[in-house]
Amino acid sequence: MLWRVPPVPALRVLAAPLVLACATCGSPPEPQTVVLEIAHSSAPERRAADASACAAASAGTACAAMVEARELAELSSRIAWADAEVKRTLFQEADLLVERARLQLRREDPSSNVEGSNDADRALKDALRALAVEPSSPRAAFVYALARVRSFAPEAPTSILRDPALRAGALRLALDRLQTLASAQGPLGAATHTLRGYLELELGASAKARESFVAATRLDPTLGSAWMGLGDVARAQGSFADAERAYLEATKLLPSDPTVAAALSAARAKAPLSVPPAGAAEAAPLSIDLSPLAAVPPPTACSTVEAGQTPELCAAVEQLIKARSKQDLEAAASSVIAAQSSLQSACQALDPRCGPHVSVALADAGRGFRAAGKTGKSVQIAKLLMQRREYFPASEEVAATAALEAADQLLQLGLFDQAADSYGAFATTNGSSAEAPAALERALRLRLLLGQREAAEKALSAVVVRRELAADLKAEYVLATARLVRVRGDRAAVVAFGKRHGALLAEAGRAGALSAIAEREPASSLGGRCETLLACAIRRLAGEPGWSPKAQAAAP
Repeated sequence: MLWRVPPVPALRVLAAPLVLACATCGSPPEPQTVVLEIAHSSAPERRAADASACAAASAGTACAAMVEARELAELSSRIAWADAEVKRTLFQEADLLVERARLQLRREDPSSNVEGSNDADRALKDALRALAVEPSSPRAAFVYALARVRSFAPEAPTSILRDPALRAGALRLALDRLQTLASAQGPLGAATHTLRGYLELELGASAKARESFVAATRLDPTLGSAWMGLGDVARAQGSFADAERAYLEATKLLPSDPTVAAALSAARAKAPLSVPPAGAAEAAPLSIDLSPLAAVPPPTACSTVEAGQTPELCAAVEQLIKARSKQDLEAAASSVIAAQSSLQSACQALDPRCGPHVSVALADAGRGFRAAGKTGKSVQIAKLLMQRREYFPASEEVAATAALEAADQLLQLGLFDQAADSYGAFATTNGSSAEAPAALERALRLRLLLGQREAAEKALSAVVVRRELAADLKAEYVLATARLVRVRGDRAAVVAFGKRHGALLAEAGRAGALSAIAEREPASSLGGRCETLLACAIRRLAGEPGWSPKAQAAAP
């Protein structure tokens, strides 16, 4: 869909008067007032306007304040337009949702409204909505990755990144999310490599980070964030001349970004950049295995009797069995759904024609959609089988397998919240299945690495009662959850948590470890709004126009 952003009305931002100090003058000079004209313009024009405003202001900090005021006014105007358009289209246009999420990540308004507690929260919700509308959208996948990493809130006092073990696991989870964009090219590919580079840098993998930033500059040499990343890696390694060259390239592309100017000054002063040491993440006890838990069976042909009872459905299943291309798989799966719809009243009336083969055919159609790349439709079929099992005779096992397959798909798509929900629901409904313990473990690990304390404690309660799991493994999960409780709460919260699980820790000989977690102070504040590498990189990438839907829509 092509959609056009209307021009932002011209605004006049009156900067605070600049009083320029004069060491030799007998009297202070008159305050200088700088007015910024804000209007809809291209990115190069905005960069030129910012540079001119900075030159006119003749003062770095005041210049930064003026530029930020100009940008915030423009962002707020665009977000107001996006709000109206998203509502007008009933939240069904993925690109609009992506654009609104991008703008929110750039603005970072901390105020709360009905859509979320702050702009980062609202951006994450919009990214999830965009993926629900268009699961295969690479731009939706990227803005979701940005929003997910931003949700770790590296500057917040309760960020899980303040615990070393949780930090490593969470950042690796975010890296796994970017695997879905491994083949992205052009500006979007460059932005993806840049985000990957910063995650790798935060994990202590400087060499890999440099490779990612180099790949980004090759895919899109105009991406200022990629050059900034190259400079950050070089400065972290003590290569100040290389850092200066990279920062100079970033300065040409992002002349008004105060963090770029500050980095350039630091490189010229030979001030090193502190990053985690190499191999810092290797000891992380928490990780997520992305391999599927469900074994996917091949399509099942109808018997002669079933073919006689439901000829249209069974003919569609035969078509699905023979399909090879994605187009044929989608067409065949759609035919199965259409044939099942004609049997809906019979199934609701428990008519014998609606036998066990109907639910099997539906599950096969879901797998056909999955193979065709239509993951959203595949997950919807799994939900249908789970929610309406009473209409399909002997469908419990089929529905359980479909539910686990759906959880696997959501995990591989990087939709970690929904995957955790689905694994937990599967284990609750199918507690006696062989896969239930692994599903519970996976749900708990996801909750921990997403920083969801209440959900993690609930998942832990389900894990510790499983007899199949060893006491040592359960103790590790208790301690990992205690780390999250400590970051989110205080010592008293960890002590109260320990009383509920003290016997299990004592059995595993780990009671003393809980006391150590309670006494450990989380890492000191990691910085403010844009005072950490990760927070700055996300805000910078959200402001780079090349990968955004608006830029794609405007392309010839």
